[in-house]
Amino acid sequence: GIEVMAAELVEAQDRVGAATGEFLADEAALAPLTSRLQALDEAAQQAQSARQLDEQLEGLRGMAADLDMLSELMAGLKVDDATARTRVVESISVLYGRLNQARARADQRRRSLGAAEAVAQFAAQFALFSQSITSALALATDPERADEQLSRLLVQLEELESQFGEHEQFLGDILSKREELVEAFETHKQALLDDRQRKARSVLDAASRILDGLAKRTERFATADELNAFFAGDPLILKLRELAERLRALHDNVKADDIEARLKGVRDQAVRQLRD
Repeated sequence: GIEVMAAELVEAQDRVGAATGEFLADEAALAPLTSRLQALDEAAQQAQSARQLDEQLEGLRGMAADLDMLSELMAGLKVDDATARTRVVESISVLYGRLNQARARADQRRRSLGAAEAVAQFAAQFALFSQSITSALALATDPERADEQLSRLLVQLEELESQFGEHEQFLGDILSKREELVEAFETHKQALLDDRQRKARSVLDAASRILDGLAKRTERFATADELNAFFAGDPLILKLRELAERLRALHDNVKADDIEARLKGVRDQAVRQLRD
């Protein structure tokens, strides 16, 4: 029983092998693969974007896997007709050659499309970044904000560099832009510092004029109550306190402390004069 079944199975396998060999030896058998390869090749060359081309490359990889499977199948088949076997192997080999050429063409087009897309993308993002610099300079209304805006833009530039770093042609542009950015903000910050110092000097001058006249005004007070009322609510005293606050807002605590110390000195002197 079992030996007979085994013999029948071997005979059936041989029959299937011979039939498969005969089928593959027919020129029409590989025609669908040839047509599919031609369609993928044409579509790859007409693709307008790297993403579109990735689909064709995926199709070509799938086709390579199919041809690998066919080659393995032929290696395992019992085909008695040597000429037929040779014809099938040669046909598969020719298809492999065409496939490899198509893949090379598609890879080349993928690279050139990718490069063109990268150039367009970089140009757009670089133009946007240049606009960001102008906008950030307008927002940097004091030296502290200038530092914040510069830090933010340098981070953006780092991101741009990491995104396009593999394209060496962009590195020079990024480097130049970094230098331009730092220089623009250094100049802007110095101008803001100069302006702040000018304002602080003007405020101090105004305060000094008030302080210079205070001693004379306090001479006319006969009682401590009059003196205290003057230092508590006189418009000039309130103005001095406001000028000191303005100096603190201008980050010049030294000048603000100076005004307050001189005001206290005038008051102490007036109190001593009253006692005397």
